[in-house]
Amino acid sequence: MAGRLAVIVAAIMAVITIEELLQKSQAIYVLVASGDLPFSRLLFLWLNLLPLIFYHSTPEIVSLGLAYGYYRWAETNETVVLKNAGMSGLQIARPGLITIAVFAVFCGVNSLWLMPPTWTNVEDIRTAYIRTVNPEILQPGSQQEIVPGLSIEFAHRLADGTLEDIVVFDASEDAEFRLLWAKSGQFIELDGRLVLRLERGAYHDHKGDQWFTADFDAMSLPVHFDDPAERPARTPGYYEKDVLSLLNPPPDIRADPPLYAAWLTEGHQRVTAPFMCIGAGLLVLGLLIPGSQGRTGPIVRLLAAIVSALAAAILPTPLTTVAIHHLEFLPCFYLLALVPAIVGAALLLRGDAPVRRRSQDRSLVEKPL
Repeated sequence: MAGRLAVIVAAIMAVITIEELLQKSQAIYVLVASGDLPFSRLLFLWLNLLPLIFYHSTPEIVSLGLAYGYYRWAETNETVVLKNAGMSGLQIARPGLITIAVFAVFCGVNSLWLMPPTWTNVEDIRTAYIRTVNPEILQPGSQQEIVPGLSIEFAHRLADGTLEDIVVFDASEDAEFRLLWAKSGQFIELDGRLVLRLERGAYHDHKGDQWFTADFDAMSLPVHFDDPAERPARTPGYYEKDVLSLLNPPPDIRADPPLYAAWLTEGHQRVTAPFMCIGAGLLVLGLLIPGSQGRTGPIVRLLAAIVSALAAAILPTPLTTVAIHHLEFLPCFYLLALVPAIVGAALLLRGDAPVRRRSQDRSLVEKPL
């Protein structure tokens, strides 16, 4: 059963990975078609995007795979047969637990070790082959440099091109601000120049040793170079840092509170990613294995398992935005892993309670007087 579960999870991972790669590379196809970007470099770019996808998506993928596998076994009465044979819920969950452990390690390898060097390769390729700022190539959920020293991260892109929950980092020496947050924004062309128009936000800057924060209703940020060929070398972002550096930033980063918060948030998110695999997987097992096998029960539990899988994929994004502004919310990353794990384990143990009582009753009846 563990082998079948691993195949199911791997198949779902392949589908989601292909969809993510194709979706994230839409703007690059023009460069490939024109010959500016060799197809071999596109393949190399895809290879280096894999750790980012696995880092963010493995908890969701594992949950969906376990939900599908155990629901199918309930439909074919395999779990009923195992229960009638005297197996406990924990014994039936053992293949799932093995699968969770394997893919949690896989997620940890990608988030803790492979992510920094591969993202450096992605940024090098992007800056080498993209001569002008192309807003369509920017993807939600990751820090990306739009011009040297100026990086952007956002949560969502709407159909009309509007970006939501935007965080802009300025690492240039003459920066008037170090971090800027906006509720929404759009790239627009103004007098022949590309401008990032931001709405409803706040910026943080410093004068001397003091930090100042101010709100704004609208702000325009130029993201254009008159001669793209003369762009200075890009500044590596915190996505390219290893997890130890993120959790223990250097003094110059500590002196910059907004940037310090961004480093810590990314570091803790990388640490908790494999634990979220464990928590999300345990919750699915706890929802699907115990309980009766009637007509509606399995369907309701399957829907609950799917909702929990989607929550594992969606909740880290808004939490990242909140934690950057309020570091006191950093423990919530660990709660996203711990709470589902506790609930799932409790459901499994509760489901085994009747089995343990029947076993104790049989032992009392069979005990010789």
